[in-house]
Amino acid sequence: MLRRLTITLLLSGLTLGAQAQAAETLIERLESDHHTLRLERIASGLEHPWSLVFLPGGDLLVSERPGHLARIDQTGQITRLDGVPEVSTRGQDGGDNYGWPVVSRGNDYATNQPIGRDSAPGMRDPLHDFDGRFAPSGLAEVTGDTFSAWQGHFLAGGLASERLVRLALEGDDVVEHEMVLEGEIGRIRDVRQGPAGAIYLLKDAADGALYRLTPALQP
Repeated sequence: MLRRLTITLLLSGLTLGAQAQAAETLIERLESDHHTLRLERIASGLEHPWSLVFLPGGDLLVSERPGHLARIDQTGQITRLDGVPEVSTRGQDGGDNYGWPVVSRGNDYATNQPIGRDSAPGMRDPLHDFDGRFAPSGLAEVTGDTFSAWQGHFLAGGLASERLVRLALEGDDVVEHEMVLEGEIGRIRDVRQGPAGAIYLLKDAADGALYRLTPALQP
């Protein structure tokens, strides 16, 4: 459905305006356990971005909470597409029983009191517990040679925590845990790896933004 909608919108040529901007390097050399990283802001001015996909040719399509779709080209220009249907929400079904709300290791937003129990028969326990109010949102498996030491690892974004965490698993056990980012860009809504291997991050805010992590240039 998203593919058909994307093709229709792109062929229609109808837009709600365009905004061009240049990529901005925020951190030239960010040290991590296995790689030295470069953090760039590719585009800003997104309205509470939710998720992103990559289009043929390298452009990105970003959904925004008010129900907009924004196309971002490789120069960082944002074009909002017209003709988008109204946002529809529905519950999820299928798969394992993960327990919500009988089982939860989180706290209520208003009272900060625990929600439900830690575990219950017939309900699948998590493989990993994030410390504090991590508020996970976005998960990507790293593949390819761009981040060779991270192949098969997972990158998890956090909203309230404003963190990007790297997890390495062996079977069902987390054997490596690293804080890659903490507060440098704000609330991380989505994490994706691009076709060329770079890591893309969406910042959730009224003036949201798109960021990119690549290996740092050699000094």
